[in-house]
Amino acid sequence: MVKRGLLPNYATAATMTNIAHDHIGQNGIENLTDLTVAKGLVYNGLSDDGLAVINLDDENIVALPNKHRKAYLSTKLDESAIGKYLTSDNFVVFIADKEIILKTLTERFTLNRIDEIPVTVHGLATYNYENVLHAVALSYSLGVLPKQIIKGLAKFGGDDKSNFGRWNYYHSTKHGHLVVDIAHNPAGLESVLTLADGFRKLKGLKGKLGLMYGNTADRRETMPEIADIIIRHNVDSVIIKEFQQSLRGSELGEMPEAFKKVLLEKGYPAKKIKVIPNEVEAVTHILAKAKPEDMNILCSHELIIEVSKLLKDALKAESF
Repeated sequence: MVKRGLLPNYATAATMTNIAHDHIGQNGIENLTDLTVAKGLVYNGLSDDGLAVINLDDENIVALPNKHRKAYLSTKLDESAIGKYLTSDNFVVFIADKEIILKTLTERFTLNRIDEIPVTVHGLATYNYENVLHAVALSYSLGVLPKQIIKGLAKFGGDDKSNFGRWNYYHSTKHGHLVVDIAHNPAGLESVLTLADGFRKLKGLKGKLGLMYGNTADRRETMPEIADIIIRHNVDSVIIKEFQQSLRGSELGEMPEAFKKVLLEKGYPAKKIKVIPNEVEAVTHILAKAKPEDMNILCSHELIIEVSKLLKDALKAESF
């Protein structure tokens, strides 16, 4: 969209989920304001009577000029605060006492409990709360009935069939708890490790927490923050992989060594770091070392299909 724009202007509804530090330094995007404008191009695809979904929890999105009818959502505002945005053309979506509420000027619908939707993982995946509200707002704007929305949310999970690449959880009696996720920036890693902490506590896991992670050259400046996140969450071991098909200006082998250097400078123990550039080889190594009470977060990208197959094959082998 940044390079070519967005020509269609007949969409019924459009949304921009949030603005986070990502894609900075690419295609003329130098800061969060630039990123907001770039992502905001989706609203240009709306028809004259189309509806723009606005996340009130993100000040960048709120500040973006928008002439369309609106659906407002928030995970933070209470009913009184968000109710101020109601008009005959607009509706709101929010959470009250863990229940998802969809409200128009004349009707109020109580949908699912947020902690009972599979994609929120027992309510621990709080970063998915916003995504759920976006889905509700978009669905309702497209004419989906509240009872149909309730049914859809109840079935949508975190497995690779529903939501490939986002907290795809595998439990192995031999290799422990394994999660494939495409987290690739500080916000994403913070979210997935926070979820892992909550999950381990919920399940009473006493094993180690491992992480497979890598950085692209255009996100080099985020490596100190990534290292801080890893240390803050007491990750027991880090396998550094490489984006071998997306070097983005770096030399083969450069970014894993650069990330290792940052981790060491931050005080992370060298004995807990291992560089295995290929994702499949890295996961094979992790499986060989993992124990039943361990949890490993596998941030996979270029070979995510192969990694997922490797895990499924390992689980299948256990059943024989």
